[in-house]
Amino acid sequence: MRVVGRVRQVRARSVLSGLADVGFRRCITPRLVSWVYVAIVAAVTAWALAAVAIVGGIAAWLGPGWWVVAPVVVGVAVVVLLLARVACEWVLMVFARGHTLAEDARRKAAREAVDEATKTDGGLPGRDGGA
Repeated sequence: MRVVGRVRQVRARSVLSGLADVGFRRCITPRLVSWVYVAIVAAVTAWALAAVAIVGGIAAWLGPGWWVVAPVVVGVAVVVLLLARVACEWVLMVFARGHTLAEDARRKAAREAVDEATKTDGGLPGRDGGA
């Protein structure tokens, strides 16, 4: 549970209960993103296994030198999974914070401007040597 403004957000118990919540008090995005990530992992794993099997067939037909391609296939699969994970985490961050990265940068700049405007030298009035 987290509080955003005056609205209390709670993670939905299930996707269907989250869809039935017309007051938007429950978040279903984390559950949906986790389902999407699991689907991506399954698809990439199936693709990598099929590609390695194809490389094995080609190696049996044209010679064992083709097995050099198998680590490349596995490397591509790992990179795709890494990019998918980063994308899913980015989606969660954007939805959980309730605003975009550009808005976050504007808010940070506004806070820094306020801090700079209210900054003092740290001294106390009347303690500057007899004034």
